[in-house]
Amino acid sequence: NELGTKDFVRLRIGSQPERGNPKDGKEFVLRPFTKEELQIIEKVMKQSNEALATILKKGILEAMSQFNR
Repeated sequence: NELGTKDFVRLRIGSQPERGNPKDGKEFVLRPFTKEELQIIEKVMKQSNEALATILKKGILEAMSQFNR
């Protein structure tokens, strides 16, 4: 809304419990990460950096084909 357009690229990163949906979404999102989750976040940040570099070097379509799951 602030940009006044939907014509921009965004890199989305999500989280969810291993099984199903959280009972309380707000509580789930705002709680501290566990040690295991922090390890996952390190991997996700590395992949995000690689995706961003691909977007800048080869374009969004190439990045989408490599990183979207």
